[in-house]
Amino acid sequence: MNPQGAAISARVIVLAGRVSTPEGVSPLDRKPDGIVISDGRIVAMHDPDDPTDSHATILDFRPFTIAPGILDLHVHGGHGIDFATADRTGLAEFARKRASTGTTGVLATIALPWDALLEQMANYGRWLDDPSEDLGMFLGLHIEGPFLNPRRIGALPPESLRTPSRDDLSRLVDTSRGHIRMMTIAPELPGALDLIARMTQLGIVASIGHTDATFEQVFEAANAGARKVTHIFNAMRPFTHRDPGAVGGVLAHPDLFAELIADGYHVHPGALAVLLRAKGVKRIALVTDNVPQAGLPDGIYRTGTYGDPPMVIQGGVAHLANPDGTPTQTISGSVGDIASHLRLVRDLPGVALTTDDLFTMASTVPANILNDPTRGRISPGACADIGIWDEGSLEPVATLSKGTVVWSRPT
Repeated sequence: MNPQGAAISARVIVLAGRVSTPEGVSPLDRKPDGIVISDGRIVAMHDPDDPTDSHATILDFRPFTIAPGILDLHVHGGHGIDFATADRTGLAEFARKRASTGTTGVLATIALPWDALLEQMANYGRWLDDPSEDLGMFLGLHIEGPFLNPRRIGALPPESLRTPSRDDLSRLVDTSRGHIRMMTIAPELPGALDLIARMTQLGIVASIGHTDATFEQVFEAANAGARKVTHIFNAMRPFTHRDPGAVGGVLAHPDLFAELIADGYHVHPGALAVLLRAKGVKRIALVTDNVPQAGLPDGIYRTGTYGDPPMVIQGGVAHLANPDGTPTQTISGSVGDIASHLRLVRDLPGVALTTDDLFTMASTVPANILNDPTRGRISPGACADIGIWDEGSLEPVATLSKGTVVWSRPT
């Protein structure tokens, strides 16, 4: 095992029992026993027969598995830190703590009333313009709204909703200094298709969500440029045999990616199995959708994202709460870490998935959604943001950012 923050030379060799290569080296090629890193990037796969490099730093994680770092495209915070209200110090603290989950990249996900949203966008614009390493985990912003359907608002604050407007979109983009990477939008709203096309022009991923769209409207959104759906099955028009709805549109469209919360509460395991068979692992992105209180004890909480009514965490699930603190039927988000999601998907009955399949959904697919070929894969040229995993328990052992150990499991 290697200590966190260990001094690293210019060339690093990371050894492991196995290298998970969802879209990297073909399993038909030679089996590497590690990777070679230089200047924060993977420059080669390491072969057991390679000559000894006396000038390289050796990080020996055998018998564990090297995998691409987890990329979480939908997370509102965690560890008591709320992205809707956090300051820069809070973001840095989140990054330090979230590294313990094997995560190396996130989109800070925010839903706020308009004036508060603009204010926080301005803050993020300044913070994310700063190249400091302590915020390197933040790849940009995911704005969950404000152009959503009030009929499918879910746990988001109703006061955060607005009618689709090009001017509003421009203000958000300008205020954030171009750091918005994704926006959730209901495509059936008047003017939404035009905004989806505009988002696509700006390089923002348009994600269908909090929507009452029909099957046909989902296809129209995809034709306009939408590339994915936000937390499939949740806060959207459901599937029936006479009205396949938004869910049916996503299942049927060959190009749309489906974002999935696999915590066992948001989606029944049977529906999850249907999704896997319909879309396949290369069209599913696992996300946590963690609420800011993820990782904290059960209790009643208030947060800048959800405000009033409060939120109650009980038995591993977060619900909006009644005034007396009892949970409502509305799930407000997930509290489990990504490892628990991976284990649930792995253990689905009747669905045979490999560990590589799991990391494809948790890392490679999110990178593909962001059109980032440097992340989500273990291959030469990729960023050396990696996780070391115990495949048996599916628990993280260590996390590396640009080839440097930023967290390791206590021995």
